[in-house]
Amino acid sequence: MGKGEPLMPTSVLVSQAAADTLCCLGLGLLLACLYDGGRLVAGNGKIAVFVLDTLFFGAAGIVACSYAAARSYAGVVRWYHLLGMLIGVMAYYKAFFGFTQWVRKKLLCILQIFLIPFGLLWWSCKNLYKKVAKACHQKRDSRKKKKKQLQTTGKVLYNAK
Repeated sequence: MGKGEPLMPTSVLVSQAAADTLCCLGLGLLLACLYDGGRLVAGNGKIAVFVLDTLFFGAAGIVACSYAAARSYAGVVRWYHLLGMLIGVMAYYKAFFGFTQWVRKKLLCILQIFLIPFGLLWWSCKNLYKKVAKACHQKRDSRKKKKKQLQTTGKVLYNAK
């Protein structure tokens, strides 16, 4: 690099751009897989989806900038990097989304089968706790209601000489 030459290339060969696009396609697939896994764990609630969407877009930006700075031939984020990531995300949802939904349903069924005994145990422990607490409160209340009585005169001992 001589004096006056730019640090980054202003134009990139088509083969280099294609290689960058394919790498970004793989990154898009990976990000979509992580997003789908996050949805599997966090669920479909409004807050969970908002948080996951925000994290996904932030991660996509960080991944795009990191890839462009570290590996791409251009050195900066170019439109074909983002296009490759977008195609990767769309390809994931077109190719694997049905399969991941099937896996999610099966995992939830298996999880429910294993959680039923724990649910029954939790229910029985909760009922036992309620019964014990009720008995303790009744015992304490009966003590409060009981009127204090003086000793009966027949049992009282006096200092008699």
